[in-house]
Amino acid sequence: MRNFMPEVFLTRNQRREKAVARLINAARIDQIAQKSEMSKVMGMHPVTLSRKIKDPGTFTLAEMWALMDFLHTPEEQRGEILK
Repeated sequence: MRNFMPEVFLTRNQRREKAVARLINAARIDQIAQKSEMSKVMGMHPVTLSRKIKDPGTFTLAEMWALMDFLHTPEEQRGEILK
């Protein structure tokens, strides 16, 4: 008899948070200079941006759009993240 792992179902918010985390990780927003520039564009303190990057569910919709604009995220990917 095989042991199977139970299927995991993510909530809508969990799926969104994972999509944002993938977007941030793909852009490798770990460099201090890039975070500083992005925080200026987004109108927030760099520490606040770092906190939000660690917990993507705390981004507002306006902040998400600003983040995706800064990262030059394609429209089809934006739609997938925000749906």
